[in-house]
Amino acid sequence: MSATLDCENYDSSIKCLADAYAAKISDVEALLSALDLEEEYRTRKIPVPSDEYLAGLFQSRFGRPVHVWDNIYWFHLTRVPANTDFAEGILPLRLALEKIWSALISVQDDARKRAILERLRDTGVPDYQYKLKAGVPLHDGPYAMLVRESAFHSAAMWNHDYLKMPEIIEDICNGYERHSGERICDEIANALKPCIVKFEDSDSADDRHLMHVVLYYCWSKCRNEELCHLANTCFDAKGKIIPRSAIRKIEFL
Repeated sequence: MSATLDCENYDSSIKCLADAYAAKISDVEALLSALDLEEEYRTRKIPVPSDEYLAGLFQSRFGRPVHVWDNIYWFHLTRVPANTDFAEGILPLRLALEKIWSALISVQDDARKRAILERLRDTGVPDYQYKLKAGVPLHDGPYAMLVRESAFHSAAMWNHDYLKMPEIIEDICNGYERHSGERICDEIANALKPCIVKFEDSDSADDRHLMHVVLYYCWSKCRNEELCHLANTCFDAKGKIIPRSAIRKIEFL
């Protein structure tokens, strides 16, 4: 049978996990809560990473999954003008860059700073990371996270804090500072709103990897462990537009 994976919060995640194995949520939580992975690794010789080890223990108790996740909800993290409605969907960088420049210039009240931004847009940004990303298909995205909560634990999970500032905007601000000697990052951030866009995708299912991630996330929450990189995975649309019809929620924070 098919199913949708939704890691909007812990409750939805543990339900998806339990449903995939036709198990009771209480039984899943009992197993995860009792499992001290740090103690397991301290007292035993375990030759595999902890997410793989956890998956093996879980399946030894509940068997193989009986449902396949053929639809996945993902969470695109960004910071945009407050009136953004994503009418064109979520655009890859090559299509979004002109709109990003327009937004940054339009939110700037100072005519002199607007003029500098316009000059940088037209002549080039003196920032290595900007040059690395702009116009390079490899960095087109759009990108998203599987676990919504990962948006709020970027440092612990080794992620960029996209709600604080998307990378390409940070690169533009850094280039502006190198060019002019003045910092505009804070005022740009204050003019934009953190936003999480939830969308559905049916082409990104990798059941084994996704199962490891959801399982590790639920284990971390059951045990009140700090979230780490094993409790999340990322989506890369590889230059394709996420259509408006796939968007399920636009959440301004």
